[in-house]
Amino acid sequence: MNTKSLPSSSTVNGLTHDISSIQQRFVDFNKLRLQRIQSFLPLRQQPFLKLLPLLFHENNPALPGFISADTPAGITLYTPNKETLSIAQALQDEGIYQSAPADKCLIQGIYLMGSVSSLAFSKNSDIDIWLCHEPSLSAVEKHKLQEKTTAIEHWASQLDIEAHFFPIDSDAFLKDQKPPLSADSSGQTQHYLLLEEFYRTAIHIAGRTPIWWLVPPEEEKNYTAYIHQLKSSELIDEQTVIDFGSLENIPADEFISSTLWHLYKSLDAPYKSLLKLLLMQCYESEYPNPAWVSLELKKAIYQDQYSIDALDPYVLIYHKLEAYFQPFEQPEQLNFIRQCFYLKIMGDMEEQNNPKSNAYRQALLEELAEQYQWDEKIFARLTKNSTWTIKKASQENDLIIQQLKQYYLMVSRFAETNSLSSKHQDIQLIGRKLKSFLQKRPGKIDMITTRAAIHCKHNELTLIDSPTSLLHPQWNLYPHFVAQDNPYDIAPFKQGARSLVELLTWLLMNGLYKKTLQLHIHSHQLFLSESSIDYTLSILREFLLTRNMNTSPSLLSFKQPNRT
Repeated sequence: MNTKSLPSSSTVNGLTHDISSIQQRFVDFNKLRLQRIQSFLPLRQQPFLKLLPLLFHENNPALPGFISADTPAGITLYTPNKETLSIAQALQDEGIYQSAPADKCLIQGIYLMGSVSSLAFSKNSDIDIWLCHEPSLSAVEKHKLQEKTTAIEHWASQLDIEAHFFPIDSDAFLKDQKPPLSADSSGQTQHYLLLEEFYRTAIHIAGRTPIWWLVPPEEEKNYTAYIHQLKSSELIDEQTVIDFGSLENIPADEFISSTLWHLYKSLDAPYKSLLKLLLMQCYESEYPNPAWVSLELKKAIYQDQYSIDALDPYVLIYHKLEAYFQPFEQPEQLNFIRQCFYLKIMGDMEEQNNPKSNAYRQALLEELAEQYQWDEKIFARLTKNSTWTIKKASQENDLIIQQLKQYYLMVSRFAETNSLSSKHQDIQLIGRKLKSFLQKRPGKIDMITTRAAIHCKHNELTLIDSPTSLLHPQWNLYPHFVAQDNPYDIAPFKQGARSLVELLTWLLMNGLYKKTLQLHIHSHQLFLSESSIDYTLSILREFLLTRNMNTSPSLLSFKQPNRT
């Protein structure tokens, strides 16, 4: 990473700052984050990030992602180092690397954002990449650049990396507030909160320096005026910096849209989104002057007192949540937060083949557990999540649904307090989706939010109808084999289904049925053979699959009137 040095010091608003020193601290911090990412990646994937800037610096037919010689290229302030050139040379059949940089630089910068910069990054994580280009690009040039990013995403997939590029016209982003999004963010419903996430997670790969780095923490609320004075005093070269904007005056309705979006994402990936939902709750309680997590990161770097672990994005979020919820003295809520944090950091580590990174994460968690005096049972319970059964997942699902309902009520109250009634279509659709998911109705098939965590599926289950009412029987689902009269009073982990078909559908929809599953069915009024059950299951499975009912409906589905 080569950057042009800024003036050594500046005096703005009566404050003196060593701009060059501050910039270097951020550069050094970026290097630490990049080194850790590379240490988490398998050896065959490591060339991806090392080669990434060169792929956009020039158009070389021998390198991945080549579209044409006139595809926009050239990164401001970038010069490939020896390691990058060596990797590029190894990819060419002729074995000789000929550097052919673009005549002019049309790429302003490349930045990673999201979980890639955190301890939560794993081989199953995706990588979100902001690719900032010159505003002057024509529609044809933008199309070619988009083609190139798609081709590079394809190359990354061959390395088992899920990469997502978001081309950005920085001027349009700053003026029109049209975000590039991330794989997990809805651009039509949030801008400032996505920007705040960018500032706390961004990793500068190449190109211009984010000017946000150069605004002192105490000037954060005076961002626009401070930037204006920096530029007018010629203390910075505007060609070396990029301005994504400030967090000075965030509209209240964005908290609503962002909270609803994370609620929506929680339906399929609860532990990934619940921490962000909790963070939204903190920010909303502090509105109109939220204490941004990104600002804590900036303060530490300005004070030159930090470590990469202390400034890990999820560690920063966790510290904020502990500080916010501790005074309420609600141990159940705190334990839930700690569980979400643990599963976010360690959730799929058992699938990893990197004992070093596992031990690294485990040591950090133990340090935080000691600092905040975690209940010892949390670790014992969570380290056994590989043995989660349907019962365990159902219990977790009930807890999560309860939390989601609380957050939905919370954001509704926030809207009322701030006299807001958002009419944005995306927000309306998300609201309808949440309502349809959270509402309890007779005959409705509930989806377990934690179904992906079920690693230990039963090979034997029992379905029994209740004799309490012949006109309206209720079916219950039990683990293993249970006699019809249930002499040992074994508790069901699914109960209250109005029919056998409803319960069988629940098994299929939640991915709990398999061909080797042995089902025992006891009924007081139905006489069913094993072949008839198998036939019913095959018809049900075909019906659900042909109508894509095993996947979550798109938001566009909720434009239509509510119907069965």
